[in-house]
Amino acid sequence: MAKLWGVKEGPRPSNQSGLPLEVTMREIIEVFKSVSPKWLGTAPPSIMPEREPSKPWSWPRYTVAEIEPSDGLNTAFPKPGYYLMEGLSPSSAENDIKAHRAKPTGGRSLGGS
Repeated sequence: MAKLWGVKEGPRPSNQSGLPLEVTMREIIEVFKSVSPKWLGTAPPSIMPEREPSKPWSWPRYTVAEIEPSDGLNTAFPKPGYYLMEGLSPSSAENDIKAHRAKPTGGRSLGGS
């Protein structure tokens, strides 16, 4: 399954926050169709903004999708690796997935299989 990570600004590994949210590729495509994923590479990324903040954010501010070959690659996610879900906060990502899963056709519950 694909994973969504909450990520803070800064170098790895201290920038990842908590456990990932496991999602299907279908959920990512359906729920986040208006989000433009940006490929970051095959290794977990460090998020270093172009601006130089006087103090990095101490809470997760970015959502990164971890895509494996077995997740089913497509035009939005053409290769395995890590993608920045531009403009999507971790809390919005989790809330949107929860709302999607709560619908009668949404599938399993958060954290379930």
